[in-house]
Amino acid sequence: MTDTDPWIPTEIAGRTFLRLDLDHPDVDGRVIDEIRSGVPVYYDRRWPLTDRFCRFLLERPGRLEGKRVLVAGAGVGMEAVVAGALAETVVVNDAAPVALELCVEQLEGNGIEAYEVAPGPFQEAELDGVDLVLACWAVYDAGTRRAMAALLERARERGIPALLANADIGGHFSRLLSGAGAPVEEVEGPWEEAGTVVWVGAAEGAAGPESRP
Repeated sequence: MTDTDPWIPTEIAGRTFLRLDLDHPDVDGRVIDEIRSGVPVYYDRRWPLTDRFCRFLLERPGRLEGKRVLVAGAGVGMEAVVAGALAETVVVNDAAPVALELCVEQLEGNGIEAYEVAPGPFQEAELDGVDLVLACWAVYDAGTRRAMAALLERARERGIPALLANADIGGHFSRLLSGAGAPVEEVEGPWEEAGTVVWVGAAEGAAGPESRP
């Protein structure tokens, strides 16, 4: 590591990962260029909920191990890296091209090779072969609520569960869950205003989602 490297070593649940420094000139410049090109950018900051969600996943590796996991609206969130470290294959999705480029750089920077890239809106993400949909802070307004509802409906039709971490900004997340048309279980949180983790849809085994340790 040098002072010019865009990487920040980050410890999560006893494991060290590398995350891109969003304030590094090289990274920040690419994000600004994407904003100037007219692409909506929502990945230009880090959220406490993401770190909590990553700890949740690392403390319960069985939820992802051996699975093909779609990370919807991945941006540059560390949940994609953690999913890549735990799952058999991680499929990262985002509608912003630079977000996906940076996401892939984070995966490769952490030695993750079993990944695929799925560009485009997450409501249109390919679900063939997917065992679990994962999303963190993907619902924050009416548009993203409707988009996630469409993705969850498609997943439900295929028997694919979802693990979502989100805060209830403007009531959009609670409205999403109330209309999910599938079983919903809060599995972690709430953490004051930071959000909660919920399991939506088909349970893992007849007894329901994987039990907590």
